[in-house]
Amino acid sequence: MPIANERVKRSPPLLTMTTALLGEKIRILRQRHQLSQAELADRLGGLSQSMVSGVETGQRQDRDRPSLDFVIRVALLFGVSVDGLLRDDSPIEPVHSVLLGARLGQVACATRFGSKLRALRRQRGWSLAQLAAQLGLRSRAYLSNLERGVKPLPSIESAVRIATLFDVTLDSLVRDDLEITSLHGA
Repeated sequence: MPIANERVKRSPPLLTMTTALLGEKIRILRQRHQLSQAELADRLGGLSQSMVSGVETGQRQDRDRPSLDFVIRVALLFGVSVDGLLRDDSPIEPVHSVLLGARLGQVACATRFGSKLRALRRQRGWSLAQLAAQLGLRSRAYLSNLERGVKPLPSIESAVRIATLFDVTLDSLVRDDLEITSLHGA
């Protein structure tokens, strides 16, 4: 059943996710599965209860904001899509098996992000500088580091902007077991 029916406050679709919306979706999923914040933190790889609490309430400081790795682990644990967690216009519906019995550590499923980004950029015929300009970045170094795997995952905001620019799902960008998929199914 989509979370959209469970009183999630909705705002107009945004290019980037809001920390408050992400936290609200995580809280609803946690409660739906009858987990305490401490239990969720443990199953996500030994995080602290205060980390989960801070994400759910939107009280994390800029330097302590949740990472894309954290969001991927939450999606895997609850069997939902990354898009459902991060996009305001995507409902959270089960898309794969729930891993509630598992304890997730560092996510190993995002090793192909850089090669997928490079393939998308090359399909458009763009240089790194052109892609940086499209994303509003001052430098192409960040993108170069992503493509070469020096930086395995971008920030949540950058991942959403990249997926939106190329009109692909976040899941297909960050999960190695999925090929690139259009956001609109085309």
